[in-house]
Amino acid sequence: MKLSTLFLSGVAFALTTFPAAATEAPAPSEGGASCQPAPASSCSGGGQLPFIDNEQLQMSSVFASYELRAENTGSAAGASAASANLLTTSAQNAQGLIIDNVQGAFGTTTAQTWMDVGHSDGTISNTAAATANGFSAAVDATAVSMNSTQVVHPGADVNAWSYTRSRNIYAAANAAAAGGNVTTLHAANSGVDARIVQNSAANIRATAETDHCCVRTAATATAIASANNATGASTGGGPALVSTDQRSSGREVIALVDLYVGFTGDALAVSSANGNALTYGGAFVPLTVFATQDNSSDVTSQSYATVGGDFTGALSASSYGVGNSAVAQNAGADGRFVTDQSNSGRVTAYTAVAGTGGVGATGVSMAVGNMASGVVCTTCGPATLVAANRQTNAGLITASTTMVSGGAGHVVGAATAVGNAATYSVRGH
Repeated sequence: MKLSTLFLSGVAFALTTFPAAATEAPAPSEGGASCQPAPASSCSGGGQLPFIDNEQLQMSSVFASYELRAENTGSAAGASAASANLLTTSAQNAQGLIIDNVQGAFGTTTAQTWMDVGHSDGTISNTAAATANGFSAAVDATAVSMNSTQVVHPGADVNAWSYTRSRNIYAAANAAAAGGNVTTLHAANSGVDARIVQNSAANIRATAETDHCCVRTAATATAIASANNATGASTGGGPALVSTDQRSSGREVIALVDLYVGFTGDALAVSSANGNALTYGGAFVPLTVFATQDNSSDVTSQSYATVGGDFTGALSASSYGVGNSAVAQNAGADGRFVTDQSNSGRVTAYTAVAGTGGVGATGVSMAVGNMASGVVCTTCGPATLVAANRQTNAGLITASTTMVSGGAGHVVGAATAVGNAATYSVRGH
């Protein structure tokens, strides 16, 4: 699994003593079902459930770099991926699965890419992804019990940087993703009992930069920076219980996009930064989500999109910054969502757009201290929503958008700043 996929599928305090429930693996259940003849891969001696005990400590730095110089090429793709600790697990048609995961990063993690292309009749793709601690679990027809603790210690900064320079090309795409702690969980036809602890005390920075002369179709650039991020989904099977504790205390979390192109069809710049983020969705299973989030990091999201000459299509830039974000949704079964969010860090979103001509120009910025959202859909079956939410924001929240446009078909701009935001809905026929 690529680190970019692990991170985009989709987030501190150091030297802390964690509760026993977060750091000790649960004992295998007694009296479990006897081992069945088939499939053999699901059986373990004495009927004991499969058990994964993982402990990873990265004491030094991790660095990945990719560089390309090409005068003429049909297309080109460059990527660098760096991770201090990475665990991938899966199970299918097993009696059950117990996972105890502990990951700690003490050194910096850096991924960078640099591309210089003269002429190309294809797409120039450039991606850099850096993750301090990454954990991915996928189960099918297997009940999973999971304890995961991920810590990024002070000084273990995470950096992702992608840069592309070109002269005459068909299309270009730049992306940079930097994550402190990243967890993904996908469960199909499976019960879930998951406890996730994520703590980041590091600085997180993702930067995507371009310097293009002429792009015939579209030039895009994306940057995502996240101190702690947990995503998951449960579809069918037993009930799902997900409990998360996320804390970000590093000095800063920054996502920066600087997109420049002389002449192009379309141009798009997108940046997103967060201290703590949780997203979990369910379908046809009772879903309970507990989310505790505390962010004291300064979160900054900046997007600059500039067309020096003319563009014939759309010019767009957006920036989104949030201290704490918790999103849960369920379809066809009950949803219980409990959130406790505290933000004391500054959250800043800034967007700048400049260009002449084109069909239209759009610039949007949004900064939020705490954001919680819960949705239950009753169209697919009887269901109800129970929600409890507490939000406290003490950080300065700023959103700014600047636009300079000459001759565009239409111009749309917006800047939104919110201290605390909560949205809950039940959708039926």
